[in-house]
Amino acid sequence: MKNQYVGDIGDYGKYALLKAFADADVKLGVNWYLTADDDSNDGKFIEYLNKPDIYRHYCPTVFDLLHDVIKSNSKSVNIIEKSGKINDAIYFNDLMSFYGTPKEKTMQRNTWSDRALDKLSSAELVFCDPDNGLLPNGDAAKRGAEKYVLSEEIIDMYRAGHNVVYYCHKGRRTIDQWEAYKRTIFRAIPYAASIVLTFHKGTQRSYVFVIHPKDYENYSNIVSGFMSSWDGIFTAEKVDMCMYKDIRNRLNDLLKKEYITDTELYAFLYDNNLVITNYGEYLLSQPINIDKELRKIDAADFELCNVLITMILREDHFNNGSYDRRFEEGYVKRILARMNSIIEYLG
Repeated sequence: MKNQYVGDIGDYGKYALLKAFADADVKLGVNWYLTADDDSNDGKFIEYLNKPDIYRHYCPTVFDLLHDVIKSNSKSVNIIEKSGKINDAIYFNDLMSFYGTPKEKTMQRNTWSDRALDKLSSAELVFCDPDNGLLPNGDAAKRGAEKYVLSEEIIDMYRAGHNVVYYCHKGRRTIDQWEAYKRTIFRAIPYAASIVLTFHKGTQRSYVFVIHPKDYENYSNIVSGFMSSWDGIFTAEKVDMCMYKDIRNRLNDLLKKEYITDTELYAFLYDNNLVITNYGEYLLSQPINIDKELRKIDAADFELCNVLITMILREDHFNNGSYDRRFEEGYVKRILARMNSIIEYLG
């Protein structure tokens, strides 16, 4: 995000979307991924503000706010923050400006990211607003990397308990390249639920939601209600979760085995990015009561299944031999079978 973009037609759709979540009592955190202004023409698509009869009815509050911003000739994200139009939102607006060697730039970015996590810690949904979207290879030292959100940053936010939505655009990607790009973050977090919304005024702009399954139904309802009032300007896109096929094949192979070793189970989790290192934060019993937590298997979503498997493996680490007991009691295969049925349902 750059201050020069404030008021652009893409901003209209963006702030209206965020307001819809805030109005539904979702606590929002906004990380602007703020970069310095440049000499480009980006952010100059403001003609829509001269056509209130066509555009204002979609979200009058946001339309009037942006109209006033442009009229005052003072574009700044600070104006959006201070307006209070996005109810109870919290913001992180530290400028992304990293210098030095690749190692130094990486360290500076990591520090910046840690500050963002701390500032937005109370948010349920964190919106990331980079100039260009997601950087698939995650190289923080790459030239221009400050214009992107990194996969590792989204993973850190998700594992800290946040749902995440980030801005991106199709650009010059082919259809196949675009589909692969949308899948990128879900290859890293395959147990997350997805929603992708695309805004069709000006250049194509998309918003990729990375959601904890427990919140998917609520978020889906909010999105459906929001889209219904925008006359097709916003549309939903599917994410082709083709990696589920590989996961399911591995699950079927494991389920056919009479005995699954803990090493095989670890390999399955690691190979498919399914390890949840902070599994304890997902569990309700404190201190952890493993027997009580295992009663949740039949109602567990895909994410919780990974938590339970990780829990069993970690129990064996602290109490050698407990894995074999849990396997003999049938818990391991029950969890894997539950994961398999969820993937089958998801298609």
